[in-house]
Amino acid sequence: MLANYITLSRFPLLLIYLLILYRGSPALQLAGVGLLLVGLLLDTVDGVVARKTGHTSLAGGVLDIAADRAYELALWVGFADLGLIPAAIPLTIILRTTLTDALRSLGVGEGTAPLAQHRTGLARFLVGSTWMRTGYSVTKIVAFCGLALTRALDL
Repeated sequence: MLANYITLSRFPLLLIYLLILYRGSPALQLAGVGLLLVGLLLDTVDGVVARKTGHTSLAGGVLDIAADRAYELALWVGFADLGLIPAAIPLTIILRTTLTDALRSLGVGEGTAPLAQHRTGLARFLVGSTWMRTGYSVTKIVAFCGLALTRALDL
């Protein structure tokens, strides 16, 4: 239950960050990078808390993915809208996300958690291994915080 509250806390943090991104002074935008970092790191915290407390659930997994998608899509579109990246990046991410989540919804409809749907060893490694999940998380944090810093410092 606590893990779901942590996940839910990410949504207002994202909204506040987006307001800062678009309306904040450069100094506020610089402080906003820290807020963005907290919101991104909470994605790891919620999963750790869920596993440590034994409160993992299908609904929690779906909620976690919804928060991840909200961050990814809003940030990619926002950074493209501000001219920091080409529009092709968020368009590619939107297409990939739509297809991935549509396929995952089939398994969720059968009661299988998104990360438990992969049958082969290679698929489990690519989607669920610590190496891949950590690498993807670090890459997102570096990309989003780097773009946020670029905006704040007007580079």
